[in-house]
Amino acid sequence: MAEWSKEVRRILKRVLVVDDEPRIVGNILAVLEAAGLHVCAASSGEKALERLALEPDYDLLLTDAMMPGMDGFELLRAVREQPAFASLPVLITVAYPEDLPLGMATIEAYQQGYAETLTAEFGVPTGVLIKPFHPAILVQTVNAMLHGT
Repeated sequence: MAEWSKEVRRILKRVLVVDDEPRIVGNILAVLEAAGLHVCAASSGEKALERLALEPDYDLLLTDAMMPGMDGFELLRAVREQPAFASLPVLITVAYPEDLPLGMATIEAYQQGYAETLTAEFGVPTGVLIKPFHPAILVQTVNAMLHGT
């Protein structure tokens, strides 16, 4: 059975979700599991680092930007400092900026610009997703990050 579990882990894409809001974590887990992904959760940046140390075979780190203690950006920096995770794709969820006009084109442009800034800073693809987001947009964005598109 243990060998079967290892084989399944190689087939299923693994996502570590980090957020301090249990309701949000539950919603994200439900959506991503329904999309066929293996999903685990951590309630803080510190717990995410502990989990990554024990289980380093994740394909994507999805983290909230604003959390008490270690926030998503500090987590991103800590992950990038570890050679084993230097190329791990990261998707950061951010709150809708109050000064951003409404409109899908504006949201997409903001997300793309923010992601390009983070990617340039860290040298590895880093995505940005504005909350609240539609479940289909979450799955689409996660799949794009997992498949490098």
